[in-house]
Amino acid sequence: MQALLVVDIDHNDNWGPKYIQENNQKKQVMEEIKKVLKEKRAKKEIIVFIVLTSGGKITGQEAQLEYRPPRDTAQDSELTVKHSLNQLEARAIKSQSGKCIVCEELPEYARLASFLKHRHGTEFEPAFIKTRGNAFTNQTLAPYLRSMGVDEIILAGCNTFQCVLDTAVGALEAGFHATLLSRCAYPPLTGDLFNNPAWSQNAQNRSGQSKFRAEVI
Repeated sequence: MQALLVVDIDHNDNWGPKYIQENNQKKQVMEEIKKVLKEKRAKKEIIVFIVLTSGGKITGQEAQLEYRPPRDTAQDSELTVKHSLNQLEARAIKSQSGKCIVCEELPEYARLASFLKHRHGTEFEPAFIKTRGNAFTNQTLAPYLRSMGVDEIILAGCNTFQCVLDTAVGALEAGFHATLLSRCAYPPLTGDLFNNPAWSQNAQNRSGQSKFRAEVI
């Protein structure tokens, strides 16, 4: 099963309306991400948002899920993790004000871009917080994805050769396949540095996990 990870499309990386209107490449990526989100939502597929923050109310070890894996997750079976998840309702953690943490409670610079139309009500879409490039440094992300039956990570977001690539490496290290949606990545995969084979080979080499696939489509 696939899960779409949308990485760092937040105000921290200048995805507010003003910055998008001033950058034609960002406009194009925004439209492509909106298309993919529409398709995935129509099929009721798994969508996960990743948010970068250097501080504030949430740390990189917490997620916007009422899910906390067992203390020694690495030592526990997938059945244990799945059982733990099933005991909890997958819904947004609300502050006392009832607002969504990643859309309304984080400092303005760290909030999700409004065009993503993050679902934090009855059609909840999880959002995980990170403080470093690799989203899998949030220790709750991989167990959550496994518990949902995910074996392939589809990536969209920015920055292509930093946080997105770091997250692809983290996905491979955690035992997932990783596929980058090139039309949904910013900056675009163009020129000698950003050609498709370089990105996927870089992820493969850095992870050292030859049995898992990294590719670009």
